[in-house]
Amino acid sequence: MCTPGHFKPTQEELEKLQQSRIPSNTLQNTNKWVKILNDWREAVGYNYLLESLDNKDEIEKEISEFIVGVRTKKNQIYSRSSLKNSVAGISRHLKNVKKDWNYNLCKHEHFPKLNEILDGQLKSMKKQGIGEAKPYDSLTNHEIKSILDHNVCSSNNPTGLLHRIFMWVCLFGCARGGEHHSLLISQFEDTEDGFILKKYQMKNDQGGIEGKQTSHVIFFPKDPAGINGPNHDIRLYFSKRPSHYKCKSLYLKVTQDVEGNSYLYIN
Repeated sequence: MCTPGHFKPTQEELEKLQQSRIPSNTLQNTNKWVKILNDWREAVGYNYLLESLDNKDEIEKEISEFIVGVRTKKNQIYSRSSLKNSVAGISRHLKNVKKDWNYNLCKHEHFPKLNEILDGQLKSMKKQGIGEAKPYDSLTNHEIKSILDHNVCSSNNPTGLLHRIFMWVCLFGCARGGEHHSLLISQFEDTEDGFILKKYQMKNDQGGIEGKQTSHVIFFPKDPAGINGPNHDIRLYFSKRPSHYKCKSLYLKVTQDVEGNSYLYIN
């Protein structure tokens, strides 16, 4: 007899958990490079999928050709970091689709020629001063002030307030890319010293077996005296959510009510 509360999970539930261990950014990166690979293969006359090959040496040969011959849509060479990324992404793809495939394209002992060609390609590009990833300059204090002072970030209307909250979360919450879509209102805790944001997962810590089992805590700075800072705006944003609303997402859309004379937040 089972203890009350115990249950036997279905195979579907187990497979869903197995798939959920892979970060969405990793899946997107893998799909991106598989598409680029297939576009290149079609362009050079390979009219079959890479994964259809059973010959390990032929796979090594064609991937080697790919990293040397692939170009962007603007006919430019990919950055050095992107080329390394491509091999890792394609390796994940092969592992997912080829039965009994226990190789890693990134390991020299598995694919010595491929890794030597990639190594030579990256060193040659660096020596020529090409293929360096483009740096992104951080916003200056003046630029941040200009953005927050602009009408599109005004806290006097719902859309502006929504933009303003997004900006504060970018600046102090360090949310990256798709992280914004998964943020929940329950991750924010209001305190006398300012809001606390609890991150359950990050790019370099997904919370699995080898990850931390505690949330990453980020403290928002306390608003200066007499100034409506991030904490004031977040509290204002939360106060605009309908009291009966059960949506857990932080970000909501904006719409007019049926009479067109006020705005309501909806998911």
